[in-house]
Amino acid sequence: MKKRLIIAGVVVLAIITIMFLPESNELQDGEITQTGSIDISDSSSYTHDVLYPKKFSATPRVKIKLTKGSGYLEIIEQRADGFIFKSSNLGYSVAEGAQVEWTASGFIANK
Repeated sequence: MKKRLIIAGVVVLAIITIMFLPESNELQDGEITQTGSIDISDSSSYTHDVLYPKKFSATPRVKIKLTKGSGYLEIIEQRADGFIFKSSNLGYSVAEGAQVEWTASGFIANK
C-alpha cells in the first residue's frame, strides 16, 4: 500500500511539473528564431533541403506549414545547419504553386 501511495505521489508531481513547464514556443534567454519560405512548383520533387541563414549550436525546434496549396508535410531529418522535409499529395494551381513557411528556434553557434 505504501508503494502505491509513493508511486501515485510521483505521478502527481510529474503531472504538475509538466503543467508548469514553459511551452516550447517560448524562447529562452539567448535563443533566436529564424524563418523562411519555400515555393514549390514542381510536384515531382518530394524532398526539400532547407539551410538556415545562421547555423544553430544544436538541432533547433522546427515548425513547417503550408501557406499556399494543400497536402502533407513531414520533417524527415533535422540538423544544426538545416532540415529536410517531405511533401506529398500536394494540391495547388500550376500557375501559383505551393508555399511552405518554416520557423526554427534555438541557440546560434559561436564562430
